[in-house]
Amino acid sequence: MKKIYAIVILLSMGITQIYAQCFNCDSATKAFSIGAGIATGNNSFAGGYESLATTNNSFAFGSNSTVS
Repeated sequence: MKKIYAIVILLSMGITQIYAQCFNCDSATKAFSIGAGIATGNNSFAGGYESLATTNNSFAFGSNSTVS
């Protein structure tokens, strides 16, 4: 049972580090990005490699996706 607790703790620490590196949220604009995406519009979301969401209420997901 102790091994299970140790594994759960180690996995939790690893997941926290992944989230810290991959998620970005701007509390002023409510823009949210994951991965290498960039979201700058109000209430926008960008996810994936070099995806970009610059307009308000926009959603860009996937490799090189752009909404502007």
